[in-house]
Amino acid sequence: MTLINAHSSFCSSRSRTAEEALYGTGGQYGVFLLAEFNQPLEPKVENQFAHRAFPQAADRQRWQALLDSLPTPRLQTLRQRGYSTDNDGLTFFVAIPREHNPLLYEFRLQDYTEILDLDMAELLAGSLDYRRYLSEDPLFLVCTHGRRDPCCARHGLPAYQHLARYIGKPTVWQSSHLGGHRFAATMIAFPHGIYSGRVWPENTITQVAQRYLDGHLDLDHYRG
Repeated sequence: MTLINAHSSFCSSRSRTAEEALYGTGGQYGVFLLAEFNQPLEPKVENQFAHRAFPQAADRQRWQALLDSLPTPRLQTLRQRGYSTDNDGLTFFVAIPREHNPLLYEFRLQDYTEILDLDMAELLAGSLDYRRYLSEDPLFLVCTHGRRDPCCARHGLPAYQHLARYIGKPTVWQSSHLGGHRFAATMIAFPHGIYSGRVWPENTITQVAQRYLDGHLDLDHYRG
């Protein structure tokens, strides 16, 4: 592909100029593990999270065993300044995205090791034992992972700030890399796990989010 405006240092600018298609660029995962993590993010957070959350080697082994037991898992680390910090506990979501009967669980933790005690098979099955943890609100993640790619800082942070003001309650979170930073700002809406891209400027992200709240897809920004 020959890109017009190839001198731009931002891949998102080059992708937009080239009119690169969004459709089909979203990830496909069976389970999302979404963990509040109020630390400066390294470019890749998987090992960083495992070592910070589980300083004991035995717990890291249990964490890896948990991941290995799940169908195509994806870890996202979250933060949400102004609503939540480690001092009031940690928020942890388990999202099971699917077209019919998607599930989104929300847990409040005092320590990350509590994750290791969750019965993931029961969560996947929608067990009645975990029904009280099902979230009644949708969840929006906006990638602000600037150390992974500067496009996510340039577009993601203002998009997050605007959507958080628009929604007006703590269901919008900053997220680690969502994939597809050339489509920044990027967003996932749960429980369905809908990927959207180029949700900036500010009126765009609110439009896409509102359509999701109304039970519709914004096809102009739909990634998969």
